[in-house]
Amino acid sequence: MRNVMLWVRSNLLTVISVAVAAASLVVMALISWGWGGQFRQELQKRTTLISQARGYMSRTEEIPAEQPDAPPESIQLTINPVAIQQLEKLYQRMDQEFQGVRDTAVQFNQHNHVPLLEQLFPEPASNDLPYNARVLYRSAFQKMLGKPGSDPILPGLDAGMPPTLQELDTTLGQLEAEIRNLMQTPGSNTALTPEDEQKIRQDLRLRLLNLLKERAEQIHLYAVTDINSPDFPFTLGAWSTQDNPPMHQVWEGQLELWIQQDIAQAIAMTNQTDNPSVSVLTAPVKRLIKVEVLPGYVGLHTLGGAVMDFQSSRGGRSMVSSRGGVAPGAYPPPLGGKTGTHDELAPANFYVGPTGRVSNAVYDVRHVRLVAVVDYQGLPQLIENLGRTNFMTVLRCDIEDEDEYLALQEGFLYTSGDAVRVDMVIETLWLRDWTEPLMPKAVRQYVGLDDPPANLEKTGPGDMMYPYPPGMEGLYY
Repeated sequence: MRNVMLWVRSNLLTVISVAVAAASLVVMALISWGWGGQFRQELQKRTTLISQARGYMSRTEEIPAEQPDAPPESIQLTINPVAIQQLEKLYQRMDQEFQGVRDTAVQFNQHNHVPLLEQLFPEPASNDLPYNARVLYRSAFQKMLGKPGSDPILPGLDAGMPPTLQELDTTLGQLEAEIRNLMQTPGSNTALTPEDEQKIRQDLRLRLLNLLKERAEQIHLYAVTDINSPDFPFTLGAWSTQDNPPMHQVWEGQLELWIQQDIAQAIAMTNQTDNPSVSVLTAPVKRLIKVEVLPGYVGLHTLGGAVMDFQSSRGGRSMVSSRGGVAPGAYPPPLGGKTGTHDELAPANFYVGPTGRVSNAVYDVRHVRLVAVVDYQGLPQLIENLGRTNFMTVLRCDIEDEDEYLALQEGFLYTSGDAVRVDMVIETLWLRDWTEPLMPKAVRQYVGLDDPPANLEKTGPGDMMYPYPPGMEGLYY
């Protein structure tokens, strides 16, 4: 230790220099540590900005494809004022095209769907309008079964029925008497031979076929035209026989008329009812048995006809449900009074059918049932014309062979083609862009456009302003 002290004294300057250098290093280390943190932060910021800049220089944008079902197209671009301006123009053009498509769809959906009377909806301008609408309503169905061109808007099916059995018996009885008088020798009481009797029967059968053929050549379609008959093919609302029908029932009748008008239009196109050279013998649709608008708005009050069961009989067919009227999973009416907005994606419920479409803020979905006898080879043409007429899609089609011989006994002559009886459930869409302004208040509440009556949950379904479709009474609770 003594030697160390002696060395320090003899090298004092060196020791002082080393101490000063060490202290300087410590101070510099402390200063560098503080400045280094700031430097690292600044460096990190600059790295982030560089990454963002590179992202803007090479950015991927997805543009919807021209084909609706195609995946979106991806494009590479550099974000700058020019690119932003181009994207703005692109999206503006897409908005314009969307609006154009929407306007076209509304015009297509609304085409030839005119209210029974002006100023009838949403609330009648006078108390006599609902009463007067009944006459026009019932007349419209009769016109649709008549000759084409009788109404500028409604289609004409040129329908009729074969001669009745009584008419045939009377005509054939007169003809038989004439034949016997011609075959029997004047003044002779000799009975006709068995060969003569057989010839008379053959002549009567031939005459019977000619009578049926003459009638079939006069019309384009077999259908009951008597509006008071229980076999009248169209669905008529009971309100049309009331003196003071409520407006929600008048609206339902109007919508049901439009739906059945579209069905009749599709049949008229298929059968070329404006062509006098076409008749029942050559037309694809031979006989119209039933057009039944099913109750309730699909997705709000019911799941529609695609999930219903049908029973068949020779006297007609009836719809039944194995689920007590409503299939599980049906949506109740929105007690909040709203069904969404036009900007929301339309809901899908594939339990109702292959399209999955249910009523929403953009459109209402109604199902209709069509029962008809059709030439099997002409069935695709009928299905195609249903879609061409309006937004209609066949959800279900039950087909069974039609017994032409049994039909012939009833007077229906279908020719030698393979006739089948089809039982279709058809989806129809009604855009609210044009139907909503026409809806009476009770209908707006029924479909969820407006809040329901304040006493809805207190009074119960029996006291509602509007009736529930059969079997739907419990859906509000």
